[in-house]
Amino acid sequence: MADGAGSLGERWVGGGRPHRVAVAIVRAAESGILISTMSEWGATIGAAARTLRMWCCASGICARDATRFLRALTAICGAAKDEVDPADLLDFAERRTLTRFLTLSGPLTKGGQVVSVADFCRQQQFIRHRRILRDIQRLVTDGVATRFT
Repeated sequence: MADGAGSLGERWVGGGRPHRVAVAIVRAAESGILISTMSEWGATIGAAARTLRMWCCASGICARDATRFLRALTAICGAAKDEVDPADLLDFAERRTLTRFLTLSGPLTKGGQVVSVADFCRQQQFIRHRRILRDIQRLVTDGVATRFT
């Protein structure tokens, strides 16, 4: 992980566990890697999967749901950048699996356009923790996640 202004540690100061989860999600989404497991997520941001699980649990969210949220967010942000359908980036082997995933994530496009991060956060059912969702939106919108601005 890079040192300096972009490091995870500096973004955590005073944020507490929910903020740590939000930062970990945005940092992994910034990578553009479509993550499916806690181990992949941890390896991407330089944290142990066990640590991520602990942060999620301490914040009152399911680690598996956080990983699914991350997967959808990565697809939305990647699709907006590359002008493709986010569902195509999700890379599910079976259409049935994709359909179940989209039931929880909500539609990833609206009127042929990729949904905004704010709209995604409002409609998805993976994470309902308002502070985490607010922090994710702020990190992406404020340009901390520079890849998405």
